Parts: sequence; structure tokens; C-alpha cells
Amino acid sequence: GHCGGYGHLLCLSLVVLLGAPAVCFPLSPSSRTEAGHCGNIKKNEDENRNGAGAGNISQPTETISVSRRGLWNQAISAVAPVATVAAMTAIALNPKSALAAEASGSAPATLPFQSSAKISAWPGIEYLEPLVELKLSVQALSQASADTSKYPLLQKRMEKFFRGGLISEKNYYVGLSFQYMKQIQYDKNELGEYAKLDQTERINSMEDTMKSLQALLTTLQESSKTSTEQQQQPYVQAYALQAKQNLDRWFALVPSADVEKAERLFVATRQADANRNGKLEESELATMDEESREVWKKRVALVGD
Repeated sequence: GHCGGYGHLLCLSLVVLLGAPAVCFPLSPSSRTEAGHCGNIKKNEDENRNGAGAGNISQPTETISVSRRGLWNQAISAVAPVATVAAMTAIALNPKSALAAEASGSAPATLPFQSSAKISAWPGIEYLEPLVELKLSVQALSQASADTSKYPLLQKRMEKFFRGGLISEKNYYVGLSFQYMKQIQYDKNELGEYAKLDQTERINSMEDTMKSLQALLTTLQESSKTSTEQQQQPYVQAYALQAKQNLDRWFALVPSADVEKAERLFVATRQADANRNGKLEESELATMDEESREVWKKRVALVGD
């Protein structure tokens, strides 16, 4: 595949990890063949560091990250109860508390739409669908983390996810999320500070997702060295859940109707892939409705099959 091949997040198969029925499809094709793809990702990351091309964000990501918790609280304080802000901050500081929150029902399965910035136009679904694949993969990861027998497989796939430096799967998804953000058009009358907060939280929620996944990988590696899977299980589950919750923060800044459209496109393309080769031939595309077919063509033009 292009740039060494993208296996999409962990290449987690629901069939392997969750024992799901065979009707489940692989979470993504393994190749990325669109010309210029890696160049676009690198360009986006360079722009992010240098402040160019990031809309209203002028400071580098490293500077933003220092105060991301404070900015996160500011960004959602107008639309979320104080208790919710405090709970999510506590989860970030103490990952094991995430399990208690999930068990008690205080952690919602999905967050409501939370962007407080005025946005005049949203990116096309073709920019969102690949990130929905990430969302489904992280959900599968969170479920699989409860089974210690799956830890060797999880560790292997996550090591692949982070391997490769600039062309790693991790940077692929970070680049896609940044590209999505760049396509957002803010209302011409929107205050610059609100746009900055909105963009900052989009960057930070994806960054925090990757940090949680990295912490999860480190924990899995430690458990494999010491053969203490049972002792590490609460931490593995907590970091997996934390990654899911951080990614939920990112998707809470996207209109739910767009997320649903992207999820439907994901399902439709997997159902249309009759020969299960990860690519849609013309005969397979013909089985999809016209709207889905046209959006999928745009998606392929953007990031490949």
C-alpha cells in the first residue's frame, strides 16, 4: 500500500476480537493508494506546528497542549453542566475512575453535539467517513479490553498502529482530523476567540485520544513482560475507555446527522463489497444508492480505497 500501507486503526476485526457473527466486515481496507496522500498529511502537520493553514489558530500545537484542560473547560462550559466538566477532567487525571463512571451510568454512551462556535458550512461526508472507521475501531478496542486473552493480539496491532513515524496510522488519523477541521467554514460574524476554542478542542480531543491509546499500548507491553495481565486489566480497560471517551469528545463537535450519514456510508460500502477485497468495483458500486455512490467516489479521491 501507499507509504508502506495503512492498516487502519489496529486492523481490528470484530469477528476476531468480539466473536461477532461473520456478517461483520473488516474495519477498513489495508491500502491507501491515492497520489499525494502522505504529502497532504505532512503538509497539514507542518501547518499545524507553524500556525499556517489552521484557520484562526496561530500558536503551535505544543503551546496549545499545555493549557488544553483549561481551554476544554471553557469551550464546553456554555453547553455542558459543571458536573460533566469536572467528571471528564477527573477521568483524564485518574483513568481508573472512567470505569466507575461507565459502570454507574454517569458516563454517557455518546455526547450531544457541543460546538458553541457559529459555523456556516461543514465539511463533506467524504472527510468524515474515514474518521468514523477510527471511531468504530476504538469502540471495538474498548470492548475487547475486557478479555485478557486478547491482549497479545491487541498489543501487536497497536504496535503496528504507532509504528512508522510520519507515515504511521496514528499520524494518518491525526492528519485526517486536521484536514476535516480545515474544511470547516466559520460564520463571518463569529468572534475569533470562539473559533480558536472550537479548533483547539478538536485538536486536543484527537491528541488526547492518541495519548490514551499510547498509554494503553505501554500498559499492554508492561503486562506482557511481567505476565500480570490480570493485575493490569483494570488499567487496560480504563485507558481503552478513556480513548473512546476522548474520541467521543471529537465527534461531539460534529453534527450528529453528519455522523449518522458517515456511519450509513460505512455500512453500505462494506455490504456492497461482495468479493471482500476492500475495493468497490463498478458492478459493486451499482448496488448502492446514487447519493452514497457519489460520496464514496469523493472519499476515494480524497484518501484512496
